[in-house]
Amino acid sequence: MGLSRWLVVSLLAVLASTCSSQSVLVLHIARRPDGAASLRLRTTLEGQPEKDASYGPFTRRIEIHVPDGVSGTVKIELQGLDAEQCKVALAFLRVPVPDGLNRTSEHTVEFVKLSETLCPLTVGVSASQGTSVQVRSDPPRIQCTGSDATCSADFPKGALVTLTATSPTAYPIFEGACEGPSATCLLAMGRAQQVQTTFSPSVCSQDKWCWLNPLPLGNLLSAARRIQNGVVVAAGGAGQLLRCIGSSCTRQNAGTSQALRAVWGSGTDEFYAVGSAGTVMRCGDGSSPCTRLSTSTLQPLLSVWGSDAANVYAVGAEGTIIRCEAASTVCTLLSSGTTETLNSVWGSDAANVYAVGGNGALVRCSAGSTTCTPLSTDIPFPQSFHAVWGSDAANVYVVGTRGAVVRCAAGLGTCSALSTETLGSFNAVWGVDAHQVYAVGDSDAMVRCSAGSSTCTALWTSAPMYFTSIWGSDADHVYAVGIGGAAMRCSAGLNICTPLYSGTSRSLYSVWGADADQVYAVGENGMVVRCTAKSNTCTPLSYSALDGYMTIAGAEAGSVIALGSHGKGMRCTADSSLCTPVSSGISSLFVSSWGSKAGNVYAAGFYGTVIRCASGSNDCTHLTSGTTRHLKSVWGSDDNNVYAVGELGTIVRCTAKSDFCFALNSGTTALLQGIWGSDEGNVYAVGTGGTVVRCAAGSTTCTPLSSGTTASLSAVWGSDAGNVYAIGSGGAVVRCAAGSSTCTVLPTGTTLGLNAVWGSDANNVYAVGWDGAVVRCAAGASTCVPLNSGTTKYLHSVWGSDAANVFAIGDQGAMVRCSAGSSTCPPVAAVTSEPLRGVWADSTGIVYVVGQGGTILRRRP
Repeated sequence: MGLSRWLVVSLLAVLASTCSSQSVLVLHIARRPDGAASLRLRTTLEGQPEKDASYGPFTRRIEIHVPDGVSGTVKIELQGLDAEQCKVALAFLRVPVPDGLNRTSEHTVEFVKLSETLCPLTVGVSASQGTSVQVRSDPPRIQCTGSDATCSADFPKGALVTLTATSPTAYPIFEGACEGPSATCLLAMGRAQQVQTTFSPSVCSQDKWCWLNPLPLGNLLSAARRIQNGVVVAAGGAGQLLRCIGSSCTRQNAGTSQALRAVWGSGTDEFYAVGSAGTVMRCGDGSSPCTRLSTSTLQPLLSVWGSDAANVYAVGAEGTIIRCEAASTVCTLLSSGTTETLNSVWGSDAANVYAVGGNGALVRCSAGSTTCTPLSTDIPFPQSFHAVWGSDAANVYVVGTRGAVVRCAAGLGTCSALSTETLGSFNAVWGVDAHQVYAVGDSDAMVRCSAGSSTCTALWTSAPMYFTSIWGSDADHVYAVGIGGAAMRCSAGLNICTPLYSGTSRSLYSVWGADADQVYAVGENGMVVRCTAKSNTCTPLSYSALDGYMTIAGAEAGSVIALGSHGKGMRCTADSSLCTPVSSGISSLFVSSWGSKAGNVYAAGFYGTVIRCASGSNDCTHLTSGTTRHLKSVWGSDDNNVYAVGELGTIVRCTAKSDFCFALNSGTTALLQGIWGSDEGNVYAVGTGGTVVRCAAGSTTCTPLSSGTTASLSAVWGSDAGNVYAIGSGGAVVRCAAGSSTCTVLPTGTTLGLNAVWGSDANNVYAVGWDGAVVRCAAGASTCVPLNSGTTKYLHSVWGSDAANVFAIGDQGAMVRCSAGSSTCPPVAAVTSEPLRGVWADSTGIVYVVGQGGTILRRRP
């Protein structure tokens, strides 16, 4: 035995030992501790790993054997544990290892009853090497850091303990006493508990935009497939590829920003992902970007399957079929004989590959041929076919609308319709073998088919569900998922399937697994859930606040609040990749926010709603605005002069000293849409009909200015008191200055409406708007210059971290970056297809973007 091996054993184990030269420590327990249901012995030999052993409550004698040649001091801790494994009594000894002729020493153990029962909490932390992570407790007894650490502490029985997990580049997923992604884990210490915290790396784009919400990402995930080594790959919008194993999903660089619709693997690390604009990507083990293959088509591709590395087929719109092979970067366009959209492809072998689609489209392709053969069915009226799968060449099943299930066989030109006794639509088909083939779709379209039978057997579940995908690990674990988080599990021999709790109301579009205990379903807004054979409850691996976001502002560097519909919000900080929900205290739609240097964020929205959120708190204060009119914009010179403007010339001024705002006389009934000021004495509100008014702290009446335009003005911003820009419809830009009652109209070279304005300095002021419009204005210049944005998408907002990084964002995930001195604002590679509504940057150069679907993105400099 080496020095690192020493044993803690009971008397019976000692008698079985063959090591006669060991030193022995004999412990005599004088009295069983009151309330103890078991004993735990924890022994530490200096310089050696700690060892544990458990005993019954009536144990009176324990022997500890130390191997020959080991010396030093043994630290002994005996714990008396109750039925919940909490400590009721303790005993401690420090004794030397006996040596010489008498190598046995005996010791009496006296337990000391604890004044309060203590329950141990053990926290494990797992993260990629080099990732900065931390888990801390409140009360502050645990602070666990490092990529592979275990920490523990005792807490009074019944105490409430909150664990908070943070990392700037990864987000935490709890397992054990808490489950799923969360910033915090709340535990009631009624027993000994264990929590494992796995930090999953943030999903980031090549341009360094990382998802903060939803997590791991917010793009639609439409397909999942197992590849080698138990990894399940999920593909989705904006070129997203996730590799899922265990409780963590990490990004793989797809090498494209096109939406990916389907994925197929050959049983090795190599796999194919296909999607919009004729995209076919061939991918490896994740260490390098995928390779785009030439396809000679721009049609969207919807399904991919291969018989082997030399025969990989992708199908899509307008009857498109292409065949790719591992030895080439060029795919071959095949003649399908149809212009119908082909929804699915599958083959029993290289000579029998089937593609199915709309209006009864059904063709069979073969390796070596560039032409596919149309097949017929004996269905009286052509149905749209949605999916194809087979157990072998003689049993290939095609499913579709109005209860259509047909079976095809190699060598036959006609496929035979099977009886399903339903008119529901089938969306997916998959089987365990030739006698257990499942087709699912509408709530009344669930059947199991078998080779040799012309009738499929109806299946049932206790709740109506609409299913989109099906897969199984074995005959007793067949999973179907669908709309609204629908999930069920079917088993061989049973005609009733078991509904599963998926943990989400988001729609799930694909399911696949590594094995029975690692089954992944993916879907709407990047949702990933993992199901296991051991439970009827699946665990979401995604984290989201669900609601769309309209506005974002920061109270201080590194801390921002995003607010949107239904009064929902999230607080994000620079040191964490997981944002915390914020309660606004009211259910309303927020459209504008502003943060003060003092640490408060103010937000305004519908029905006169104004709230104040303090830095460091997840609860906001509802301010009484004195109006029920919709408010469109909020801004402040400081915490004592915060203005909100809106319908019918409404202007209210709020202060941190009070929960009440008071109305100002704006002198107008126009809809006021924007507000900004250079200082407390020069605050500008702008609105419809070319309205510009100037307000000042201490005054209850604002002064109208002559704007020189009747355009609807939507926003205002300035680089200083002498250069304040109001922008609006028809490409309108006017420049106002402190001390002047007249603003100057600036030509912009565009008639497109402008929605937002911001500048990095006096010479680089950007206004953005309709159809990708971007113009740049400069102090002293009599005109603004139109820039080429490279997009025709509607741009909602503009902000930047510095002169070289000014971002304009908008519909369908549009994002462009402008830089001082450049005449173009090149598009940023697509991160999401969700509409983006707000952008804000802090003083450290971190940029945040918010949008629909709960989208929150962060970019570090």
